[in-house]
Amino acid sequence: MSKNKVNYIPRIIFVGDSGVGKTSIINYAKTGKYEANSVPTIGAGTTTMSYRSNGKLIEYQLWDTAGQEIYRNIVPIYFRGAVGAIITFSMTDPTSFQNIQEWIDSLVAHADPDVKYLLVGNKIDVHELKVSEEDVKNWAESRILKCSLLLQLRGNPLIY
Repeated sequence: MSKNKVNYIPRIIFVGDSGVGKTSIINYAKTGKYEANSVPTIGAGTTTMSYRSNGKLIEYQLWDTAGQEIYRNIVPIYFRGAVGAIITFSMTDPTSFQNIQEWIDSLVAHADPDVKYLLVGNKIDVHELKVSEEDVKNWAESRILKCSLLLQLRGNPLIY
C-alpha cells in the first residue's frame, strides 16, 4: 500500500454571515497569501488540503459556504458528514457576531452529533472594530457552565 494513499478525507465546513472573510481564510490557509478582492461564495465551494504528519499523508476538505440570507436554507445540507465547523464572524460587523448563535443552532440541528466547532473573529486588523474582545469573552462566558462538585458551586448538581 502506498504511503500516499488517503482512505478518509474529513470535511471541515466554514459558516458565517456574508462578508466575514470565510473565503479569505480558506485561500490564505491554502496559498499563504491574502487576496483582498474575493467575491461572495454562491452555494458552496470546496478545496482539499494536505500535509504530512509522522510520515502519513493527512488530507482534508475545506467547505466554504455562502453566508447570504438567500442561501441559509441550503447551507445545512453541507453540515452532514462534517467533522468540524469554523463559525466565522467579523470583528467589524456586530450583526455577524449576533448571528453566531443562529449558525451554531443550525449546525447542532443538522450536523452529526459529534461535530466540533471553533468560533473565529476575523478582521482584527481593521481600525474600527465594532465587536470588542470583551463582547466575545462575555458571549463565551455566558455559554459555559462553571461548576465544582467539591465546592458545590452553582448549587444544582449536574446529574439528577
